[in-house]
Amino acid sequence: MIIGPIAMLLNLISVLVLCAILVVAAVSVSTRFNLINIDHYTATSRRQILWLVAFSPWVIGIVAGFIALLSGSRFWPIPESYSFLHWHHPQEFLLYSWHGLSVALATGCTGVIVFRNIIRLLKNSNKLKTLLALAEFDGNGIYRLDADVLAAFTAGYSQPKCYITNALRAQLNDEEYLIIKLHEKEHARRHDPYKKWLFQVLTAFFPKRISQTLNQSMTTVMEQCADEAVSSVISDKSVIATTLVKVRRLAIEPLGQGFEANLMCHYGM
Repeated sequence: MIIGPIAMLLNLISVLVLCAILVVAAVSVSTRFNLINIDHYTATSRRQILWLVAFSPWVIGIVAGFIALLSGSRFWPIPESYSFLHWHHPQEFLLYSWHGLSVALATGCTGVIVFRNIIRLLKNSNKLKTLLALAEFDGNGIYRLDADVLAAFTAGYSQPKCYITNALRAQLNDEEYLIIKLHEKEHARRHDPYKKWLFQVLTAFFPKRISQTLNQSMTTVMEQCADEAVSSVISDKSVIATTLVKVRRLAIEPLGQGFEANLMCHYGM
């Protein structure tokens, strides 16, 4: 048995874990059966909703934990809630109980998920250093790659860079190139590759199918937000749409093998 502040912290974590599981289950059911439709919102609003969904297990769990912790104090305005929440002995933590089991499982799962995603991040960062060494800066904020692959993308985390291959540039006129350049620079300005990675870490705690759905939705929203930034400069939306369709048709396999493509922001994906 653990007694004192550490016990209170561990009890707080056990409440957080229980609430997080309930929130994950509720979001999974809602997503699986399309109980919540966000398609009619703007791209910016959908982006905010998706971040709220990803953070919701942690936020609600922390709030619930502090409510349970404060319910027995003289600062809590509803004294009856202490017995209602069954918050007995908050300064005692039994290792061999459901509290101990939940904390151990949560710590183990969180450690594995975070460790795996950090390894993916580091591997991708090392490969991108090689890619940057092979690229040539064109003076307009874009790095040109001498490759036969047709691709335009933004990659990097602390300082994201915008790339386009010479093969794709040769297929574009000046207006189409400007659209792609504005689009990718918006990804870099927003640090979308890093945010994409962080979102994947948060949604990794959901069932695999739900996680894939949420990540696909976030990828789509990020692209739409970048397109909105382009439309503030290029007034003719039909040209933007035509360029998107053209690049999507050309860039079937943007990066080939070896890169974590889902940690980058590709134009036309």
